[in-house]
Amino acid sequence: MKAIYRILAGIFAVIFVAGCASTNPVVRSPGANTLPAWMCDGSQVTFEDTEHLFKDYEGLIDEHVAKAELTVPSQEDGYDGEAEWAIMFPEPLINYEGKQLDDIVVIIYGMIEGKDLQVLSDPCEKNWSASSVGNNVVTSRGVSITLGKIKDLGNNALMLTLSVLRKNCQCEEVIHSTSIRDLDYVEDNIGNLSSEKERHNFGLRGKLLTQIIDNVSKQLKKSSNPSASKVKLLNLAVAGDNSAAVKDLDNVCRGTFWTKIGYVIDAIRCFDLLPLKHAGRSHVAKQASKSWRAAHAGDVMILRLLEKSKNDPDQYNTIGTARLKLISS
Repeated sequence: MKAIYRILAGIFAVIFVAGCASTNPVVRSPGANTLPAWMCDGSQVTFEDTEHLFKDYEGLIDEHVAKAELTVPSQEDGYDGEAEWAIMFPEPLINYEGKQLDDIVVIIYGMIEGKDLQVLSDPCEKNWSASSVGNNVVTSRGVSITLGKIKDLGNNALMLTLSVLRKNCQCEEVIHSTSIRDLDYVEDNIGNLSSEKERHNFGLRGKLLTQIIDNVSKQLKKSSNPSASKVKLLNLAVAGDNSAAVKDLDNVCRGTFWTKIGYVIDAIRCFDLLPLKHAGRSHVAKQASKSWRAAHAGDVMILRLLEKSKNDPDQYNTIGTARLKLISS
C-alpha cells in the first residue's frame, strides 16, 4: 500500500511542479542598522538553501536583521508574522561549541519573523530565504540574564505579543502571543517524550538549547558566508507548540487536500515526500493570506516584549518593541 501511495505521490508531485507559477521575491536594500542572526527553522518542510542541524531542525544566516523598526514592500498576498524568541550572546556563536553555558550572560529579545506570503504561496519555491530573510526585526530592548537562570523564570515572567495595526480601521488586532514557558515544549520534533520531566529536560530551557547552540556553532565554522564569524544573535523559531503554523504537519496534511480529494491524498501527504510538502506549505500560506492574521500594505506589525511586574503580578511592563511597516511594492 505504501508503494502505491508513493507512485501516486510522484504523479501528483509532477502535476504540482508543472502547474505552479514562479514568483519573484521583492529585492530589498539592506538598512545600515542591521545585524546578522542565525534563524532556526523547525517546520516539517525541508528547504534547499538551509543548513541541516539535526532531526527536523535546519536554519540559515540572515545578514540583515533590523532592530526596533523595519519597512518592507508588500505584494498582493501580504505578510504573516510570528512572535519569536531570540538570544543575543556576548561573543560570536562560532565560539560556543562544547562550552559550559549556564553562567553566560545573554540578552533575551523578541523578534518579528515576517514571512512574505507571495513567496510562500508558490509550491515550486524550495528556498526559505526568499520569504524570510530581510523581513525580521528584533525589539528595541531585551532582558539580561544568564542562560542557567532562564529555567528559573516563572511560566509567564516574560511574554511576547504581536499585533497588526490595520490601515483600514486604525484598529489593532493581536495575531500571535507566546510565553517564556513555550521554550520548554518542543517535543513534536524530538520524538515521544513520556514524562513532564523529560519534556522539560529536552525543552529549549534544557538539553535542546545546548544541542542547538553546538550545532549552530559547527555550521558557522563550516560556512563560507563572511558574516558567519560575526553572528551573535540566535533566533529560536523552533520554540514550542505555539510557534509556526507551517511546522504543524497535521495542519498541512489535513488542511491541504481534505475537502477536495480525500483520505488517500491526505495519507500520501504525511509520508514526508518533498514536493507535496512544499505544496502543503503553499496551501497554508494561501489560507493565511486570506485570514485575519495577514498584514497588507499600509498595515504595521507591532511586537511587544513584556515583563511581569514585581509589584503587581497581574500587570506587565513593556521592555521593548519592534515594528514592521508594510508599504506598497
